[in-house]
Amino acid sequence: MKGWPAVLALTLGCSSLTATAVDVRVMESVATVEGEVVGATSAVLVLLVSGEGTPESPFAVGDVTSIRGDGPYTLRAPAGSYWLTALEDRDGDGACDAGERAAVFGDEPIALAPGASRRMDLRFGALLCDPEISVEHEVPLHLGEVVTLREERFGGAAARMGVREPSRFLTTHGAGIYFTSPHQVARKPVLFIHGLGGSPANLAPLADALDPERFEAWHFHYPSGMRVADAARVLDRGLTQLRATLGYEQICIVAHSMGGLVARAYVSEPNQDRHRVRLLLTISSPMGGVASAATGVRMLAFPVPVWRDLSPDGEWLRALSSQPLPEGVRRVLIFGYSDGTPPSDGTIPLSSQLVPWAQYESDRVLGFFSTHMRILRLQAVRDVVTREVHTAVTAPFLGASAEP
Repeated sequence: MKGWPAVLALTLGCSSLTATAVDVRVMESVATVEGEVVGATSAVLVLLVSGEGTPESPFAVGDVTSIRGDGPYTLRAPAGSYWLTALEDRDGDGACDAGERAAVFGDEPIALAPGASRRMDLRFGALLCDPEISVEHEVPLHLGEVVTLREERFGGAAARMGVREPSRFLTTHGAGIYFTSPHQVARKPVLFIHGLGGSPANLAPLADALDPERFEAWHFHYPSGMRVADAARVLDRGLTQLRATLGYEQICIVAHSMGGLVARAYVSEPNQDRHRVRLLLTISSPMGGVASAATGVRMLAFPVPVWRDLSPDGEWLRALSSQPLPEGVRRVLIFGYSDGTPPSDGTIPLSSQLVPWAQYESDRVLGFFSTHMRILRLQAVRDVVTREVHTAVTAPFLGASAEP
């Protein structure tokens, strides 16, 4: 219902005939969902929610209505795919807090066609808001397995599962640090980390640009809906085991989007191997968070776990910004921008990519006119990555000893 006043306001000042024609077209393009809320014991918020909670498909509320308890509801929204959810709101703060209950319709989003009308009743059960989602850390890790990035586990369906169902992703695919060619002792490893809703295939253009005689590409594959700190710990465990097996002495990290936060968390947390990182290069990373993630945490009964870490005012990001990088890590920040207001790369606001603390810690800050995903295919960005990797591994090491 939110969209109706704004749309109808556009007709003010026009003739009544024109207004009627516009109103009819609007009605024909908007879908309606109505039904009964059953089992509520307090005021209830009923919402249509679109998006997957990724930077490329951010969370958005299609419509929301409030009712006093059990009773009928009606929602209207543009045609699209939506989650239908109802949240108890006993304290009237517009959010579903710990101890308040939730009801979610179905396991998949509902598809609403233009002008469609659907009836769906929502029954409250024992579901509580803000559940503790457990991610199994000791899942088997695929380490050093030589793969092709065209495999199904690196495809779009698996990536979407990794956002919405991180535990199921770990059970189905596992996490891993994969190689695209057999390991050679003489080559230096460069680790690539994908972002939220992404996969190693996204970074293939950058990995393919490396000199295969001097470097080898490793890819960290993980369910991107898991908490960033959990992903960083899985990465730590994997790299520790690989070093014990392969004995590498230094590594460069290139990360895109939210993968930059995973990499930054890994490098800044106390662990045995972080001093072996020679380069931390992030591309289009939301170092200042994503506003839609904060909205999702506030409004949804069961938010994607990582949304809590992407909330701009959240405790996790504040803690990360206060953790210094180890000595000797070369820090390069690449950001993207495109047309539009407010400035962004079409996905991540420029203000988040260039949050002051991330600029202050960087040795180089470089910008490219490009969208969020296209930036990975720019020849100029490929050139920067290869140059920075070469610089990092050939420059004298000025940090602390990497020995345990």
